[in-house]
Amino acid sequence: MENQDKPKKKFYKRWWFWAFLVVVVIVVAAVASGPSSPQQAPSPSVQSAPPLMGFGATQDAWNGAHTADTGRYSSVFATGGRILSYEMHLPDGQSVDQAKAAALKEFPSDATMLWFAQKDQCSQMEIQSNALGAALADPAIGDANGTALVEFQSQVSGSDSSYDPTNNNDIFFSAGSYVNAADAPGC
Repeated sequence: MENQDKPKKKFYKRWWFWAFLVVVVIVVAAVASGPSSPQQAPSPSVQSAPPLMGFGATQDAWNGAHTADTGRYSSVFATGGRILSYEMHLPDGQSVDQAKAAALKEFPSDATMLWFAQKDQCSQMEIQSNALGAALADPAIGDANGTALVEFQSQVSGSDSSYDPTNNNDIFFSAGSYVNAADAPGC
């Protein structure tokens, strides 16, 4: 009975999530080191698109746009040379709408929200961007759809607190294509 009162750990703070990411990196490295095929020139619309600076950015672009500050960004993870997972910390007291607006700034301007759902321990939304899809279409990354899962959480210092929709002070970005909220992983 005692374990039922204990709040659940966030999925990205569990060992199996990081083990899964390690497996993905190994598979991506194996695919990337395979036989190379002729490079196809990007279409003119992709060439003229501004470089990604947030989710999906190259490591160089990310490093150029972000100073090392774990108080703002943490748990940054790259695959195939692109930033595909990280945590962004916001000031306390952010409404869902404020947090959504902050999250959307991490994506190209053509990004749209496919769905949004409030759950018991977080809120989640699925984002899609054609510009992001063009950047992530490399077989080493494999997401030509340009989708990402964004999770909004409430963090209180020193505890795994429950979700408070009036205090969205922690946002987790991860690669993932989920058709609807029911398909997304739990909080």
